Amino acid sequence: MIKNVIGIFFLIISSTSCASIPNYKRSVLDKKTSSLVLTGYGRYSYTKGNVNYYLNELELLNANTATFLYSCQTKTLSSSNIDCKSDYTPTLKSIKMAIGLAKERGLKVSVRHYIDVESKEWRCHWKPKNKKKAFKNIKKELTQFSKVLEDYKVETFTIGAEYCEITGKEYQNEWKDIIKSIRGIFHGKLSYGANWQEENGKNEFYSTSFWADLDYIGLDLYSPIPDNIKGKNIYNHQLKVISKFNLFAKKLKKNLFINEVGFSGSSKGTSEPFEWRNKIPGSQERQANAYKYTLKALKSFQNIKGIFIWRKLATNKYKMLEYKSNETDYDLWKRKAWYEIKNIFNSL
Repeated sequence: MIKNVIGIFFLIISSTSCASIPNYKRSVLDKKTSSLVLTGYGRYSYTKGNVNYYLNELELLNANTATFLYSCQTKTLSSSNIDCKSDYTPTLKSIKMAIGLAKERGLKVSVRHYIDVESKEWRCHWKPKNKKKAFKNIKKELTQFSKVLEDYKVETFTIGAEYCEITGKEYQNEWKDIIKSIRGIFHGKLSYGANWQEENGKNEFYSTSFWADLDYIGLDLYSPIPDNIKGKNIYNHQLKVISKFNLFAKKLKKNLFINEVGFSGSSKGTSEPFEWRNKIPGSQERQANAYKYTLKALKSFQNIKGIFIWRKLATNKYKMLEYKSNETDYDLWKRKAWYEIKNIFNSL
């Protein structure tokens, strides 16, 4: 009798445990990925309310993929620690909730894992003093995080971005080991977002040593559009800029993800698209043309399989639907550029 009771008890526990694992399917990436990246900085930045508002916006934009950012931190530019439990990083519970809501709507899901610097300096200059410890921590964190993404059958996983100082050939073996560990758990597609420009004498996009181990080459594209290039001429300018990146990807026999592309609403939003701190509002027409002709140029390359617009900030759900005529950051809601993105996404 006791044995029967114990057996029933373990059966119930086992059934409850299995039921907690979501029963989602991984979609085939059969056309260009189109997305607007949701960024949450804070333990509780992803709420059910603001995630649903974001997903509503994706549907309005004709986007086919929801993208969520999960950012951890390292203390300083020389630190080797990785902290994913501070108030800066969204909870794993909220990431699971967000992925689940997107999957239930039939959207594909892409998740990116970044390590930012707590001292607010750019992670491109992150150069851990103890490299061995840093890579050990990166491997541990990404491997553990991969389990969550595999449980939810996430389609694509970006394993980092703009780690310019630690992605060269001298660290190839470390990254190959990390990627092998991830692939032992996660069976979706992998990418990494490389910086677009030369920094400290090298261009990360061309010098990243582990492209062969990934499914997609990833590019964070923030190249300037000079002020004297206007209207339709932006298209030809961007074609030339993008061609060299795309040619490199083709030589490696890899498809290309534009992991980030964006133009802020400031007066320098096109001449310095990577700069978000300028608080002088710019021309909405100029911003709209930058998106229109850049996206048209990206669309024309068959080898480019993903376009991720930077970004939608996860805040109070009502603030996420505020139209901001004088926006100087990257918020696009119902601005002229928003409609240009909607049109391009509809034609992908």
